[in-house]
Amino acid sequence: YTKFKNVNLDLKDARRSGRPVKYDGERLNQFVLENSVQATRELVKIKNYKYDFLARQNS
Repeated sequence: YTKFKNVNLDLKDARRSGRPVKYDGERLNQFVLENSVQATRELVKIKNYKYDFLARQNS
């Protein structure tokens, strides 16, 4: 609402702090390969995935 009230008709997303500009899948894959045990444990905790499922995916 504030955009239109101030006559700013630009509908593009503005940069926001803490928000990644774009997803870097290659960087994520590299991290997981280098830190597979840590990454797997964090995904189990954060996403509530089953450890066995993730272990099979990384094999």
